[in-house]
Amino acid sequence: SDFRPTVDNKPPSKGKNRTGIIVGVIVGLGLLSILTGVGIFIIRKRRKPYTDDEGTNSNGSVFFKNLTSRGPVDKKVIQWLLSLHQIDQDVGYCQGMSDLCSPMIVLLEDEADSFFCFERLMRRLRGNFRSTGRSVGVEAQLTHLSSITQIIDPKLHQHLGDYLCAIRMLMVQFRREFSFCDSLYLWEMMWALEYDPDLFHVYEAHQCGSEKVEVSNGKPKSMSQCGKYERQNMRNGGKSTEGPLPISVFLVASVLKDKSSKLMTEARGLDDVVKILNDMSGNLDAKKTCSGAIKIHKKYLRKVISKFLLSLWAVFVSLFLKVLSCVVFSLIVG
Repeated sequence: SDFRPTVDNKPPSKGKNRTGIIVGVIVGLGLLSILTGVGIFIIRKRRKPYTDDEGTNSNGSVFFKNLTSRGPVDKKVIQWLLSLHQIDQDVGYCQGMSDLCSPMIVLLEDEADSFFCFERLMRRLRGNFRSTGRSVGVEAQLTHLSSITQIIDPKLHQHLGDYLCAIRMLMVQFRREFSFCDSLYLWEMMWALEYDPDLFHVYEAHQCGSEKVEVSNGKPKSMSQCGKYERQNMRNGGKSTEGPLPISVFLVASVLKDKSSKLMTEARGLDDVVKILNDMSGNLDAKKTCSGAIKIHKKYLRKVISKFLLSLWAVFVSLFLKVLSCVVFSLIVG
């Protein structure tokens, strides 16, 4: 008679059931809204670099004058850069890729064809955008540019010191330095001068890569199949272990050589050099720059070969003197 159950075995009332369901729904909706907000924030953060770069590709061109922000070309640029990021996640996105993307969109009406051309162009130039905490993708090209300038214009080389001012020109292939039409004209000349039939196999490779692929099909490659710049490299052995220098390095050297007097008199540091180069944007002549690059390339190859022959001659003379001294010593001793 003194026993009292501690647990009420009666089922909960309908009011309590309804209250629990309402509380659960409210908590679930709250969690869902929080997760949705976090997802939107992450997506916007990932898209921000692409949207920040979309307005930098006009370069004052008549093709872009009627475009407004978030216009059809801008939206397509963002979509393409996101797609390229998915294709080549090792490189991802770097500022300046839109400069390489927009000409394809403007020139080619078929979206599939234009994206195909852009993706193949990025295979060729992906090395320019690869960077680590210690180096940038064009660092090797900057080193070669330094040695080229030192040979063709030692005073300018000593005055400049470093060549960080050339990073943008090399990365985006002079899209900011020339007008829209002139930059396209320059691209066509560069591709024609550098043409090598073996490059086709690079574009068709399954993995993206900027390294040149040597293909052996049992037949020697004819020089007549290659562009003028490539023929000069083949004649003079102008190929290093990393492959031939891209003509863009000599184009930068041509621009610096053309502006050498102004750089020597007005530039007192990197900021002044960058300002001088920015002021000339849109005022450069593509044909003149390309002709200057070919001349510098010839001069560079001649001096490199002459330097090699002199060093070879010095080694030969040194060996000859050593042999002669040994012979004389043996005659004296004998």
